Amino acid sequence: TKGRELWLDIQQMGFTLLTDPLTPTRMGNTVCADMSPDLTLVKNAGTANWSNSLLNLGSDHYILVTETDVGPAKRKTRSLHIIEWDAFLDARNQDERKAEIITNIEQWAEELRRDAKNATKTLDDNAELEVLDSRLLHMWEAKASMEKRLKRQ
Repeated sequence: TKGRELWLDIQQMGFTLLTDPLTPTRMGNTVCADMSPDLTLVKNAGTANWSNSLLNLGSDHYILVTETDVGPAKRKTRSLHIIEWDAFLDARNQDERKAEIITNIEQWAEELRRDAKNATKTLDDNAELEVLDSRLLHMWEAKASMEKRLKRQ
């Protein structure tokens, strides 16, 4: 029943058994036969291979080899959009119609979106930023400050 309970625990926890039960991991002697008491388990491993080297280095257990494909996970990156606020404000101030009273909200919103799009720069995922917009830096600092205060509450 111990083996059955262990198997159920392995299944419930989502592990995968790599050990080949037909390949002994422990060398037998005159009293007992070769057996496989050593288990190799993996979880969330993309590719995993198990093999028995059949080397024992004087022990009664064989050296087991487990190979997995691991490494840094690929981070999902997205393009960085930075709005040049000075260019945006200049565009808004150049057109005299934009200073008038808003009579058509759809047209005003479309002009606002167009001006924002024209003042936005899209940087590559691997762009190395050396200079930050002062307003962006201020917003990052303010965000960090708010997160710090939130953690204290």
